[in-house]
Amino acid sequence: MWHFLEHDYDPLRTLAEARRILKPDGRLIIEVPRLDSLSFRLYRERWAGGLQAPQHTVLYTKQMLLKFIERAGLELVEYLAYGAFPPYFYLFAGAAFKILKGKGLNLGRAIFPYFLGQILCSPILLFERRLNLAMQTVICRRPQ
Repeated sequence: MWHFLEHDYDPLRTLAEARRILKPDGRLIIEVPRLDSLSFRLYRERWAGGLQAPQHTVLYTKQMLLKFIERAGLELVEYLAYGAFPPYFYLFAGAAFKILKGKGLNLGRAIFPYFLGQILCSPILLFERRLNLAMQTVICRRPQ
């Protein structure tokens, strides 16, 4: 469920169904934007990670996501404070949206600032797996 659950109108039912159809040795991997992330705290209403109503129906803090997993009868195997999508994108897009006050971003003009910013932020990005920058991933299974 890579960036699916935040779009679901009934995530508990979906998670319970995923638990039902998982093979005994199967794993369910879920990645969603993290509402209690650094990028959300920095950019709030201009957060590129998730404030996309009506597409995003539910936004998850770490605590809320773990509670949904538990309520659906799934067992947590591992929690990761990062995702597959590069967190720098959310930091850059949030800053651009804030500077441009929500106006569209010209990607042709943004290429150089994007990569320059990525180079300048690289010391921080080395610790992305320990920091709470934008996304979260959980690996779950059926209880044994």
